[in-house]
Amino acid sequence: MSPVDPSSPAELANYRFLFEGLIEQSVAGIYLLQNDKLIYVNDAFAKMCGTSRENLSGKSLAAVAPPDQREELLRQYARRLRGESPENTFIVRIKRPDEETVRAIEIHGRLISYRGEPAVIGVGIDATSRLLRHQELEDSKARLSELLTYIQQIRDEERLDISMELHDAVGGMLSALRFDLIRISKKIGKLTPLQENRDARVQLGELEDTAEQAMQLVQDTIKVVRQISEDLHPSALPHLGIAEAIKNDLKKFESRYGIKSEFHSTEVPLGFPDETVRDLYRIFQEGLNNVAKHAQATKVTVSITQADQRFVLGLEDDGVGMAGHEPQPGKYGLSSMRERVRRYGGTLDIASGPQGGVRLTVGIPLG
Repeated sequence: MSPVDPSSPAELANYRFLFEGLIEQSVAGIYLLQNDKLIYVNDAFAKMCGTSRENLSGKSLAAVAPPDQREELLRQYARRLRGESPENTFIVRIKRPDEETVRAIEIHGRLISYRGEPAVIGVGIDATSRLLRHQELEDSKARLSELLTYIQQIRDEERLDISMELHDAVGGMLSALRFDLIRISKKIGKLTPLQENRDARVQLGELEDTAEQAMQLVQDTIKVVRQISEDLHPSALPHLGIAEAIKNDLKKFESRYGIKSEFHSTEVPLGFPDETVRDLYRIFQEGLNNVAKHAQATKVTVSITQADQRFVLGLEDDGVGMAGHEPQPGKYGLSSMRERVRRYGGTLDIASGPQGGVRLTVGIPLG
């Protein structure tokens, strides 16, 4: 048997029939552009466009392109012919007469030589469903973001309300109770039982001790209530600003956990509304809370500065760090922090510090 010559006319014809059969049965649309005209399209490409092959073959690109995308399609084609590298894909949006929705056809192409002249051959893929799913996902993310913002606002408002109730109502009632106990203690002290009535003297002493213990317990309770109220909504925040609120918190943090703290601040003319200052403070609180719970640190450094028309809050510790793992969004309050930053067009960066540990940096545009 003599070997087959692949360059013989008969074999070339066989290859031609083979490739034509594959192209015609392809589920992807296939086209060939040359001299600004569609030299060839398969059935799949024509169906994607909502027309027949006869209405596309031999027609100029300008004639068949959607009017609102015509100029950009022609520029893409010209760049491809010049051997430049335009976008790998281009989305053509086509309104088919048999459908109400607009179809999104993803066009791919590459430069070839066809019959001795440059041409562009490529495929078209119906990306309508994929892009719709992507848009639905983006819409869902936007709605989730709005919901998170709303939840945070409600939580902040509730914190403020609870803080005021604790400070004004509960704190006031405890103070009144303390004064009543003081009055009772004074009256007990004025009672002078008969010298020979030993049992009365013992009972009177016990009553006086009980009143003093009750006064001390009420005083301690007042301190706890005030501390809870301060943690929920620091009194220094609306009056003295975020710098003083941070300094006060760091003093308490150092005393409570034994972790040394440093605070650096430059004169930053914030001009932020109360809600923005409150969000920045909540981010600081969450970051400091993470240091206490996870960092195993001996020192934490906090700074607020202004750089490139941005307010920058930095928090860094010398603890165990992230151990090579990127922090997960659901942990360490990251979702809450990111959402608070996002609503102001800011940035949140969490990375390993230069001396180990974790460095948290928040940037909010000024103005």
